Amino acid sequence: RSFFRSADPRQGTFSRDVAEDSNGRGIATISQENIQMRELKDILEEHAVRDVDVLTIDTEGGDLEVLQTLDWERVRPTVILVEEHGFDSKDASRFPIYAFVVSHGYRLACHLGYTLIFVKENLEGATSPAAAH
Repeated sequence: RSFFRSADPRQGTFSRDVAEDSNGRGIATISQENIQMRELKDILEEHAVRDVDVLTIDTEGGDLEVLQTLDWERVRPTVILVEEHGFDSKDASRFPIYAFVVSHGYRLACHLGYTLIFVKENLEGATSPAAAH
């Protein structure tokens, strides 16, 4: 899969759209490299990981794709953090990453900047989205 390396090391991405947007804002793509991808379920299985307290994913546009490779029957993180640019909590269901995580038994606990923080539905003592703002 292609990875777009940016002149700004914080801006590398697998998303051609994100790279083009960065180029439009004056942050040049300096190279495009082919990267061998691995699924999250395979990495966790290889290392015998079953318990995950906090799963943070920040892949500049590929967070949903990574989440889709998790074995949800085997691994159930307590808290999941992902990025979603342009997220609007008033219309949350139109965002595929929100709908996907919620469909796996999580609820949005907080939205901070680009970061969405989800907790398992059955997690006691977690704050509601309204209390988190």
